[in-house]
Amino acid sequence: MSSGIARRPSAGRPAPIGRRLATALLSLLLLVAIPAAPTVANAALPGSGAARVAEIPITGTIEMGLAPFVERAIQEAEDGEADAILLRVDTFGGRIDAAVKIRDAILASKLPTVAWVSGRAISAGALISLAAETLVMSESASIGAAQPVQISPGSDSSPTDEKTVSYMRGEMRATAEARGRNARVAEAMVDADIAIEGLDEAGKLLTLTGQEALAQGIADRVVVDRGGLLALMNWEERRVVRASPTWSEGLVRFLTHPVLAGLLLSIGGLALLLELRSPGLGIPGLIGVICLALYFGSHYLVNLAGNVELLLFLGGLLLLALEVFVIPGFGAPGVAGILMLIAGLLLSRVSPHGGLEEIRAALMLLVSSFAVTLALFLGLLRFLPQARWMGAIVLEDRQDHAVGFHADRHEGEPLLGKRGHCLSDLRPAGVVEIEGRRLDVISSGDYIARGALVTVIEIKANRIVVELAESGEA
Repeated sequence: MSSGIARRPSAGRPAPIGRRLATALLSLLLLVAIPAAPTVANAALPGSGAARVAEIPITGTIEMGLAPFVERAIQEAEDGEADAILLRVDTFGGRIDAAVKIRDAILASKLPTVAWVSGRAISAGALISLAAETLVMSESASIGAAQPVQISPGSDSSPTDEKTVSYMRGEMRATAEARGRNARVAEAMVDADIAIEGLDEAGKLLTLTGQEALAQGIADRVVVDRGGLLALMNWEERRVVRASPTWSEGLVRFLTHPVLAGLLLSIGGLALLLELRSPGLGIPGLIGVICLALYFGSHYLVNLAGNVELLLFLGGLLLLALEVFVIPGFGAPGVAGILMLIAGLLLSRVSPHGGLEEIRAALMLLVSSFAVTLALFLGLLRFLPQARWMGAIVLEDRQDHAVGFHADRHEGEPLLGKRGHCLSDLRPAGVVEIEGRRLDVISSGDYIARGALVTVIEIKANRIVVELAESGEA
């Protein structure tokens, strides 16, 4: 579980105008960058008909993109007058701040909530499952191992500082107590120092099977499969309607996934470096702007990035644009733009309540991302021009200061006395064709019309002199 904490209380959310602008810009970029986005029908809950249950899947990585979907699905279930909410949980965990937002939405729901752990509720998934009024587990399911960890680039995960562990331990205890569950066992899932007699010893995190969770007052019932769950809750005759994310929610969740977010940063940085290497708005610059805009736009919409981070990001891009297109060379505006971009990216990775461990981890992530970007950039500069397919667009000839600059030389070629046709008027310079070769020439001083027959009378360095042939027109 990553150690992010809830970004901002509701009072601190971005202004509606900024949010609408960010939504519009991100939607436009998504439509340009992704040709065909899967559109999933919304799970509407009509106000009439047979009794129904709203099923909300909580699967995969728990990231900030999942929280808005769960909040919307709960609200639609309440507005559609559903009878109950079924949360199907099968996850290895994810961000704390995302889990806390989902937990708060479940606790605040006006409808009866049932969490069905069909596979596993590890880490953040355990906190979400404890928030439901009724917790049902499959016989083969597991729940626990909720200690916050920090994943550093290039190394294994490690426990976070005591501040974050204490926060998560308090959240687990408060959630268990709110639902009348064993708070001590819930704390043992977070804190390895807490021992539960007969289950685990000090120094080991607690993870429970379905039967163990039932015996320890964490789960309410254990079932074999989905059919057993429906029978247990007397839902055989009810219509279970599965909520599905809209295409925009799915894309935002996809873009805020930690792996893809890191790729967007690396690709965006690499593309901008290539653009700075060869100024002028080209394909690399466009790709870089799109990648960074997708990263920041998606994080802004889920409150991982706020107005300050957004202003730093846009200001950095503006300064870099001025450096590339307006101000010659690379000076203070370019350096300031890079620093503002780094500051915006760093703040978007650190929560307001994050400690030194989280700041250090975010900084390490950015440094690692930029190191990878720089290595790829240097590799492209070294090997890309040598690629066979680059021969058509990369000039291989070099002109070195040591030997001086020179043009093509024609001295020694057997052209003297040769005849050819003028492919253009010679005024006095022009183009002629001699024995199938197109050559730039100059007349001896007279104007010679296109199509005339000429003779080479002098060759000096790169200068070919011709005159009108005695035979006249060809």
